[in-house]
Amino acid sequence: MTFWQNDGILVYANVCTATGRLRKAILFMDRVLVLDFDGVLNDNVWFARKNDGSSMRICSVQDMLDPVKRSKDLNPEMVERLNQIVEATKCEIVICSSWRIPPKGYTNHNMMEFIKKVLSLVGFRHPQAIVSSTPIFGDRSDEIMWHIKTHGYQNHDIVILDDFDMKAELKPYHVQTSFWHPTLGGLTSEVKQEVIKRFNENPVTA
Repeated sequence: MTFWQNDGILVYANVCTATGRLRKAILFMDRVLVLDFDGVLNDNVWFARKNDGSSMRICSVQDMLDPVKRSKDLNPEMVERLNQIVEATKCEIVICSSWRIPPKGYTNHNMMEFIKKVLSLVGFRHPQAIVSSTPIFGDRSDEIMWHIKTHGYQNHDIVILDDFDMKAELKPYHVQTSFWHPTLGGLTSEVKQEVIKRFNENPVTA
């Protein structure tokens, strides 16, 4: 078994002697960004600007599954700040947003591909950084904690970027944004710098 470093990711190669194939698997990812959308990649000011003063979004299921229409719900400036976080930290992304919840007839895989397409339409350059989503069973904090434990992320550098409150166990990892703040909602420049700072306080040492 051979190990090597690749962009902050420690991977291994396992040579299968029976077939002669070289198989790679990720053994360790250094940085994980748990990402919400509403309140992070948009805010009430953005919705009011695009909805004639209303911060409410009312649309059909069909519209919600239209990538072009749904992309209008995301603020391109905030998506660009997400690009800058990924580029500065080489983090992978786990989606915790309600956007990941599949409607009837859709699967989790369908929604992940849909999310990547929507983000790309708004200028997100790193869809490959999106690797998974949290499970769906009710409480946001419990879903995130389950995902961290089940996927072995306990020893990773984790930042949770979400406007929801988090349970005490997750507060050390939480950078909280706001959907309703009149001037500083969503992923601001200050929030971006805080996320990068938190990751960089734990530099890659592998």
